[in-house]
Amino acid sequence: MGWRWGLIYAYTPESFPSDLRGTGMGSSGSMSRVGMIVGPLLPVFVSFGAALSTYAAALLAAGALIFALGIETKPRR
Repeated sequence: MGWRWGLIYAYTPESFPSDLRGTGMGSSGSMSRVGMIVGPLLPVFVSFGAALSTYAAALLAAGALIFALGIETKPRR
């Protein structure tokens, strides 16, 4: 699991313009930390099935946004 963080930190900065890269990386890192705190607590407050549904919906929404916005790190030729 630890190797994935290296991939995220290598890939994520390319999603932001150069002048906003520090702000984008800081806000992305902060949101991931909030998710790491809140995520494991979600099944405590709701049922386990609802927690899995929430995780699945978040992943599907992220995938749909990436597909719809056409986010690509390399410029097209």
